Amino acid sequence: MTDTIRAVSNGKAIEETIGTASDNETSIYTRDGSNLLITHFCAMTPDGHVARLATGPLVGSPKTIEFTFAGASNLHSPTAPHMRQLVIEFTDADHFTEKWTKTEGGKDTVFEMHFHR
Repeated sequence: MTDTIRAVSNGKAIEETIGTASDNETSIYTRDGSNLLITHFCAMTPDGHVARLATGPLVGSPKTIEFTFAGASNLHSPTAPHMRQLVIEFTDADHFTEKWTKTEGGKDTVFEMHFHR
């Protein structure tokens, strides 16, 4: 599995694509004042919903960033499967971990991925 990260929209957003060339998910990270927002285009859910997650205000260079569910489109019910949380932990300049939490019918599943450059 690969994680491709690049600046888009003249540096105003970050695009992250996780997976393979034929099976992947894409997230767009943007700023909103001192908060970060993610628009996540999910491939792990049957309807391919688009989830929005947000942080609280960030200060400095945090080692951990937590995003929580802020809304979704194409989500047919609150119990339908969707990503509800992302925690990114920066170990050093070359290593980071992403913990995605998917909820479905009130049950959470955490997908933990360790990346290195």
